[in-house]
Amino acid sequence: MNPNYLKYTVTIDDLVAFLIHHCRTSPRELKTFHLYQRKTPIAIFNIFLFQAILQRNLKALITGTIIALSICLFATLFNYFALKENNVKKMLVERNRQGETGEHILELTDTEIIEKTRVNETKTKISFLDKIVNLPDYALIYISSVEAYVIPRSSISEGNLEKFLEELNIKIEENSHASDN
Repeated sequence: MNPNYLKYTVTIDDLVAFLIHHCRTSPRELKTFHLYQRKTPIAIFNIFLFQAILQRNLKALITGTIIALSICLFATLFNYFALKENNVKKMLVERNRQGETGEHILELTDTEIIEKTRVNETKTKISFLDKIVNLPDYALIYISSVEAYVIPRSSISEGNLEKFLEELNIKIEENSHASDN
């Protein structure tokens, strides 16, 4: 079996899983989540605070505070990433770019990783790869901080993912030493 070759199929659900993983691990996305988590309770609290001041009613302020915090806790903990997932699915379905889903072939040369789909062929220099992430259901080969080859472990039809990644890591190491010279 050729360790420089991998054939697999990508679905929209695979792309959604990658983008949700990115949302949950990206420093920028986490910063957005934390801002959302903080600003929403403050905005709701301010509404009740304003109402309590106008009515000069401490009970309304306490009730409003409890309601605001309860709503915000529920909204931020249970809905933020669900909303992200729904938006990502809509975006991918609307975008429907050819070549993102369907059969993919990855091949390694000494200096490049080549991706082939039914509509295109893309070559990326190994020295420009950002990182490799191994997840239980996927392997992600990042070609930038927000773009990756998404390899669903369950849909590999030819090749051996572990050997492919091992070979890729060797080539990354070789290319990093070559660029040091």
